[in-house]
Amino acid sequence: MVRIGKWVVIRDNALNRGYYYAALKNNKNDYYPPAWQTNLYGDAMPAAGELPDSRVFIIGNSRDRQNMFITISNDGITFNKSWLLLHIAHQPLSGIGKSTTPSGPQYFKTALVKNNLWVVYSIAKEKIGVTRVPIGLLN
Repeated sequence: MVRIGKWVVIRDNALNRGYYYAALKNNKNDYYPPAWQTNLYGDAMPAAGELPDSRVFIIGNSRDRQNMFITISNDGITFNKSWLLLHIAHQPLSGIGKSTTPSGPQYFKTALVKNNLWVVYSIAKEKIGVTRVPIGLLN
């Protein structure tokens, strides 16, 4: 995503879980430098994008992956408004790469359609969920 003349990327860090990491570069064709830990709480595979009014959003989840949240920034650097979008504690079936503890929304994909942000996600690697977020409610 591009904000204030900079390129910003966010990601999780499997070695130090619980907060997202970010890297910043000045030019599109530059390589991203090593990422640094932010104070933005979250775990696996966040999704990010830009709203029609130029604010930036991040969709993330809690470490137990039971809570899905959205956080908003006016400048793409400082994220200072957050909302809990969904809590699910689904007991998954046993399987390869699956936890035995209740899990919820994860692996987010987003799409902006008219005045709504649609979020599609996996629920405990077993079901597909869809949540509509009216953009007008993010003020």
